[in-house]
Amino acid sequence: MSQINKPVNKGWSGSYSQLTTNAIPMESNTLINKIEKMHQELKKDISSLNESIIQKLDVKIELNSSNIQLHQVNLSQINSTMISLLKKVIVPLVKNIKDLKVETKNQILTAIQVLEKPLNIQAEELRKKYKYQVESQQRNLLEPSSITMVNEENNNQSPLSTSTEEPHKMDQSYTEGGIISN
Repeated sequence: MSQINKPVNKGWSGSYSQLTTNAIPMESNTLINKIEKMHQELKKDISSLNESIIQKLDVKIELNSSNIQLHQVNLSQINSTMISLLKKVIVPLVKNIKDLKVETKNQILTAIQVLEKPLNIQAEELRKKYKYQVESQQRNLLEPSSITMVNEENNNQSPLSTSTEEPHKMDQSYTEGGIISN
């Protein structure tokens, strides 16, 4: 008996490069089913990977947003503290210095007033930004998400708690009448 050498297909082991007409149709169906199964698994993997990336980005965004809000609260507290120190400590000290000329006292008090204005403006801007960010974050939590691939588990989890503490507002004497009363 003589054997016919058929070239072997290197891409699919165990298969010959030429299909014969009497090949079993089950083999091609099995191959198609395997490819379809691989395709479905790839879709699932891509979907879960996409979902994982979205979840991680959401966590990072929430952390950054919380950090920004904390910094804004801290800056506002620093502004309030500085203005309070100016009013309660420095101004009385300047007024109590007896050897200081009236002209020099007035220059120091004027410099403090000049310093007060930008602090008040900055504090007001920080309060507005903080309030806007808190409101927009609350709106985002209430609106339905445009992302459809979020797990039901994430929908049931409570979001990071947002600080309800608003930056401290300054007394009316700070913002309207200034630090120094004439």
